[in-house]
Amino acid sequence: MKKDIPYYAFAFSVSPILYLLSTNLGTADPRAAIAPSVLCIVTSVVVYLALRGVTKSAQRAGLITFTFFFFLFFYGTIRGGLSVVTLWDFPSMDLRYLIPIWSACFALYACYFARTDRQLGVLTGFLNVVVCALVGMSLIRIAAYGSREYSATPNTQRADSEATVHGQPAHLPDIYYIIPDAYARADMLEEWYGLDNHGFLEALRQRGFYVADQSTANYPQTSLSLASSLNLDYIDALTDRLDPLSKNRAPLYRLVRESKLVSTLHSYGYTFVSFSSGYPATEIRGADLYLRPIARHVLADPFLNAVLDMTPLSALVYRGQVSAYDVHRARILFALDQLPHISRTGGPKLVFAHLLSPHQPFVFTIDGDPIDPSASFSLRHRTWLVQSDEDDYAYGYREQLLYMNKKLLETIDGILASSEVPPIIIIQADHGPDLLAGDFARADVEIFRDLRERFSILNAYYLPDGGAELLYPDISPVNTFRVVMNHYFGATYELLPDRCYNATYARPYDFQDVTDQVRQAQSPPE
Repeated sequence: MKKDIPYYAFAFSVSPILYLLSTNLGTADPRAAIAPSVLCIVTSVVVYLALRGVTKSAQRAGLITFTFFFFLFFYGTIRGGLSVVTLWDFPSMDLRYLIPIWSACFALYACYFARTDRQLGVLTGFLNVVVCALVGMSLIRIAAYGSREYSATPNTQRADSEATVHGQPAHLPDIYYIIPDAYARADMLEEWYGLDNHGFLEALRQRGFYVADQSTANYPQTSLSLASSLNLDYIDALTDRLDPLSKNRAPLYRLVRESKLVSTLHSYGYTFVSFSSGYPATEIRGADLYLRPIARHVLADPFLNAVLDMTPLSALVYRGQVSAYDVHRARILFALDQLPHISRTGGPKLVFAHLLSPHQPFVFTIDGDPIDPSASFSLRHRTWLVQSDEDDYAYGYREQLLYMNKKLLETIDGILASSEVPPIIIIQADHGPDLLAGDFARADVEIFRDLRERFSILNAYYLPDGGAELLYPDISPVNTFRVVMNHYFGATYELLPDRCYNATYARPYDFQDVTDQVRQAQSPPE
């Protein structure tokens, strides 16, 4: 490698993308990084060649190219800092102030490097080593993650050996599994949010639902919770060779996408229908029928959205009619509006709809009017609280939940009206909200200041033909489809103990049994 050739300029153009991917392994689809990486490499080559022609110097052209991508990708960090310490109106203030100032700073640096008489050989060699090392570390981390992806193999043999299927119903019912993300149990809503939700629960009961009013989640995170419920068992029984210190979420994603429930129902001739959620763990594109609203631009992919948010281009894109929040709203409304029409598809169906609401960001008023928060789009709770406070969170959560109540009842009425065979409908949150969240990413602190809030969930069942007789007030998601398979398909699953296992995001397999803490009576904060 020639030390005077600025390889670092090309390597740095993809460094932020690779670093973003390496720090979001398991939550981002690696394929989403291909297009922006290729675009950046091609752009770096074009910019470098143009600048080399102007400056007549490979080293100066390389340094200016490096500076261009530094200013391009570091922009999001500056804007993020400003949004925390000021009332930043995004994107209008970006277009009016920040982008012109940022562009002027880049122009000054570019002019200086273009005219400098300094020898740049040593700097070029240094940057070649440093930048290529940074890229190499990201690539090693990505490759290591990929090699581990199949090392922990989902094990569904336990579920197979537990149950015997004796037959099938004469008329196979459609099964709707609807997951309103972070929907809290009624007592938690009243205690922490000052919201009386009994009207909605009574409306469900009037429609024939059984509401498990003491239900708790088995896990505090979406991927853990759904991997368990869709496979009828606890995580440690489903995955071999789990390392409590591992951050590898690939086994969980495989359990969600290739679940025991889907495999079993396929044997009965069921079609698996999945709606786009915008959350990587539940983007099941391999479903028999994968439904999503027509994506009008790049922001339909969460990873591409994150890449775009690092650059000034985000302000230009968000200035248009379609923003990340528009796409987010479209997914939620599309699923709720289309669910009643699924019954028209021939044959029995398992329909999976993970709705990222009432989970933040809060993008609906109580009447369903759109809200576009001033901050960049993010699903992460800590990002939201940095840019608001607990009162704002509670208000936004209440408004969005009440709108969801209205939409869920409309959807349920539509499903019941359009179904020739009485369907099975399960409305079940994956976990509760996190108004009292602690430092969610760290492994050495307790995640939640009140575990009941995170583990207490909405859990409602429409089980026709006597299925509700097998339910009980504190049934948890791990037993949901054991009940369904036993009653409607003659299986012989034993019901498991309903337990709650806490885990940090940094260590998703380091389980702590917190059942007693979740169930014990606690007084609300003063």
